[in-house]
Amino acid sequence: MVFIIFKLNGPLFTIGFADIAGLTGGAGVNSNVRLPNAATVLDFPFVKPRGTDTSGGPLKALKGLLKQDSGEPWFNAREGSFWVAAGLRATAFQMLTVDAVVVVQLNPDVQLGIYAVAVCDVPAPASPIKFAHVELGIACTLDIAAGVFKFEAQLSPRSLVLHESCHLTGGLALFSWFGDSPYAGDWVMTIGGFHQAFDKPLQYPRPPRLGIAWSLGESLRITGEAYFAITPRVCMGGGRLHAQLTLGALSAWFDAFLDFLINYRPFCFAAVGGVSIG
Repeated sequence: MVFIIFKLNGPLFTIGFADIAGLTGGAGVNSNVRLPNAATVLDFPFVKPRGTDTSGGPLKALKGLLKQDSGEPWFNAREGSFWVAAGLRATAFQMLTVDAVVVVQLNPDVQLGIYAVAVCDVPAPASPIKFAHVELGIACTLDIAAGVFKFEAQLSPRSLVLHESCHLTGGLALFSWFGDSPYAGDWVMTIGGFHQAFDKPLQYPRPPRLGIAWSLGESLRITGEAYFAITPRVCMGGGRLHAQLTLGALSAWFDAFLDFLINYRPFCFAAVGGVSIG
């Protein structure tokens, strides 16, 4: 197994409104690179926002790439496999930073992937007051031999809006199957997952609910979640909101929810909703 990866930090040059702040890339022979999904792309060495830890020296950094404490290593030996990667870091408007990389892998079938991590700070990273901090992991993979296209995006747990105690969660996915895949002709698009009564096929994605959790001191807590999904056979969506106020020995709450599920053939529609105040 032979592979090399590099990262060049800038700033380097400017293209229009964007500054190219770094370049990254690599190549490997008789080695395999584990392609990430939306949940793991934040740790992918080519686009990891904080970079690979080199404080312990190059040998320790290499060991960290080849042996993970949890999960599979990013790089491992595979006879006859070849891969190449090229990417960059771009910044714009002093608020947006995007690390992106294109990976092409032949093992011996062709896999093409585009992976990115976008970080947005409003008004700016150096500002003492933050109205929003959003970290979004993006993974887009085309596997021609398997006959599948996958696009996924997921918010990092560090994402927040309006206040540091107001956290955002959630993910979205678009999968499509073609060619010789046993699922050819099927596709799915979902934001935040599926209806709880929907029997999800094993090949479908499982993105987390699109949600918000906000604690205003010890008195008021607001949580909410939502989802929507569509396939060639069904369409579904829904959401729920919970608010609880506590003042000493007194407490009050508000709950609301709505879920619907539509089956096309045969046509069937089911919906349920409710409101609770106490």
